[in-house]
Amino acid sequence: MNSTNARNNSFDIIRTIAALAVLLSHSFPIAGLAEPELVRGVTLGTLAVWVFFAISGYLVTISLLNSKSLSQFSAKRIFRIFPGLAFCLLFCTFLIGPLFTTLPLESYLSDGRAWTYLVKSPALANQTGLPGVFENTPLQYGVNGSLWSIKYELTMYFLLAVLAGMTGVIRNGGSNLSILVKLIVIACTGATALHELGVANIDRMFWRLERITHLRMDRLALLGGVFFSASLLATSYQRAVNGKAALAMIALLAISSQSVLFKPCVIVALPLVTIYLARLPPAVLGLRTPKHDLSYGIYLYAFPVQQATAHLGLAGPQLWSVALLTAGALSWVLAYLSWTYVEAPALALKSRWDQMRAKV
Repeated sequence: MNSTNARNNSFDIIRTIAALAVLLSHSFPIAGLAEPELVRGVTLGTLAVWVFFAISGYLVTISLLNSKSLSQFSAKRIFRIFPGLAFCLLFCTFLIGPLFTTLPLESYLSDGRAWTYLVKSPALANQTGLPGVFENTPLQYGVNGSLWSIKYELTMYFLLAVLAGMTGVIRNGGSNLSILVKLIVIACTGATALHELGVANIDRMFWRLERITHLRMDRLALLGGVFFSASLLATSYQRAVNGKAALAMIALLAISSQSVLFKPCVIVALPLVTIYLARLPPAVLGLRTPKHDLSYGIYLYAFPVQQATAHLGLAGPQLWSVALLTAGALSWVLAYLSWTYVEAPALALKSRWDQMRAKV
């Protein structure tokens, strides 16, 4: 089975489910309610982000191995991430902002934060709000809290490209890449374990680096571990992704769920379980292959839509379900528009660009 053929697997389905899980998880704090935890300190949204990084690590590594050059690989990532992100930032800055700010429009547009958000949003730096926007919602001032994970995703792409350049993976077919990936997985697992055990606070140890990169080191270690653990499955351990191994990893997660070592176990176990399920045909999971990949669009637009519904009064326990259904429907529509008019055309443009380069 071709593990990257969308007709034969469930990658898009699982990504869409993960995006909806993030929406569901965020619906609680946005409504002013406590966000439920699945296990100690882990919410449904957190789990969904881990699943995103597992799928990304696997598919992006396969994309790297199928690329003819690092420039082609980089272009694939740029065309996939930035068009949708750019339009989302414009949407938040020039539609959500003017509609929901408490400031006069002239004051809003003259405030520097309305412009710096385009380059300093949570996706790239650490500016969470726009001037006067969502001041009175339960999650005050946050415009799009989901975007924080994108800068970690981009960091993984950059590190993978660096490893590819060091090992010449595109020329020699990946014989040396897995060695460095293993070292990264071991380092990330060890750092996460030490951090969780309280032996070493890696955020304090690398606080200068955090200030420069706007990346939390404990998050970087955990997400990097999940990403590169899945990358390792793509480079060296394809055969390890089977039902027996997946059951063993599920058992490991269950046993460690109440332990301080749960997150290190997530690095080891979650990617294999995720990729095993994602490689199954949709019919096996009782699902259908979606016509469009709306997962990224849902992830981009759900949070600002949810904040808007809260601003309009759909908050609190009585209106939680109404707010969830309203935001879900609007996010789905915006995701469809994003895919149809931004993401898919960008990917088509990338394909035409590749064809033009091949003729040169």
